Amino acid sequence: MKRTLIALGVIAATAAPLVAQAAPTLYGRLNLSVNNVDVDNVATGDVWNLTSHASRIGVKGDDKLTDSLSAVYGIEWQVEADSGTTDLTQRNRYVGVKAGWGTLKLGKLDTYLKTAEGRVDQFNDLAGDIDSTIGAQAGAARANNVIDYSSPKIADSLTLNLQLIQNEGAADGSPVVADRGNGLGDGISASAIFSAAELTAILAYNKDVVSRLGGGAADNLAADALRLSVSYNLKPVGLTLGALYQTAESDISAQDIEQDGFVLSAALKFADKWTAKAQFGQSTTEVNTVETDRSTTSLGLDYSLGKGARAYGYYTLNNTKAATDIDTNIFGVGLDYSF
Repeated sequence: MKRTLIALGVIAATAAPLVAQAAPTLYGRLNLSVNNVDVDNVATGDVWNLTSHASRIGVKGDDKLTDSLSAVYGIEWQVEADSGTTDLTQRNRYVGVKAGWGTLKLGKLDTYLKTAEGRVDQFNDLAGDIDSTIGAQAGAARANNVIDYSSPKIADSLTLNLQLIQNEGAADGSPVVADRGNGLGDGISASAIFSAAELTAILAYNKDVVSRLGGGAADNLAADALRLSVSYNLKPVGLTLGALYQTAESDISAQDIEQDGFVLSAALKFADKWTAKAQFGQSTTEVNTVETDRSTTSLGLDYSLGKGARAYGYYTLNNTKAATDIDTNIFGVGLDYSF
């Protein structure tokens, strides 16, 4: 009998940590729309399509290890909900620890330049996303081989963030093989976030972060970029105003590239379930004295269907001026559900 009680006690003591461990959280988002796309000087004319806008699924957790230390982790994949193309592509994934001194993560993560868009981008993942003018062109949206640190909130209003990004011998756009990164922190992304009441201001900086500064998918250049975003939420009237400015440059390869741009946005909640949105962005990218001007103008209307679900409609005009002047008109209606 005593042996049985002892055995049960050992099993209970062993199982206790497993019982106390928090279950991981499964989450996701499905965002699809039906769109009409009309591009100047394209023989096919109007094109209708169904598009999945960065739909995703992920698992994350925050488990207490001791009274002062917690483990944090997350794995997220993008899913192509509209077609049979390559599925489950990588998004953020990390493991780390959190304590009174802050949070340390290791993995693949959004750069702090990207997340500095804060609440400014009202058309995130749609055709009017700030990527169409300044986003992806001025900094990798997501970096590999990241050592990430975030401070605890200082004076209840300020958070400091730092990423050391390892290139691990990968090309950075330089024609000299020896210039490829093999050190600790080949690229750096950092930000300071001030948040108090209705105001949020974010200052972010990338140093030698591999990006698509030239605007082409094949570009692979280490760039420097500075981004400042400010958003203000006028809660009594349901109005959110946002502004973002960015400047970036790269001269690591044969190309000397500079870019400046800005985004302005507004969102107004009304009649309980409706939100009207407007956004304008513009940038100028100069590559060896050749300029390309981009602009985006968007209007949208959202209707809340309940917790985590919305129906929406939007119109976006994207314009590119280089050797030619091209307008792309996009109209779409869609459903967005987060769980």
